[in-house]
Amino acid sequence: PDNPMRCRSVSLSCKGKINHLIRLPNIYNQFPTNAKSWGAARKALNLFLRDVTYNKDLCEYYDLSRIRKWLEIPLDSHVAYALKKEPEGVNLPKWCTIKRLTPEISREFQTVATRVAQRKRIARVDLDIYYWLP
Repeated sequence: PDNPMRCRSVSLSCKGKINHLIRLPNIYNQFPTNAKSWGAARKALNLFLRDVTYNKDLCEYYDLSRIRKWLEIPLDSHVAYALKKEPEGVNLPKWCTIKRLTPEISREFQTVATRVAQRKRIARVDLDIYYWLP
């Protein structure tokens, strides 16, 4: 099977039109073995996407408000612990580490996060902020 860390290109759209295509080198094999983490890469991408949607200027210019409903909650031990305390999260697996996160485990946590966000009537990505409040 293909490595989930491989990415050949990324397209960026503005107002629904694809106008940028960024070619990414296949650098996966250049990383040290202990630096090849699907979970850490996923979290970084989720944090980046969340932050650009929180930026009013970027959000308006690129019409990013429409992607908000698809954004994931950035997973880490703090978020995993909070999700497991929710009624929807009682059957979640034990959290390992972000470096050991797999697509399958991520999917389980994101599914629970979706249900929790629906109950709280907020976007799933915003649960991260909600859980970090004192």
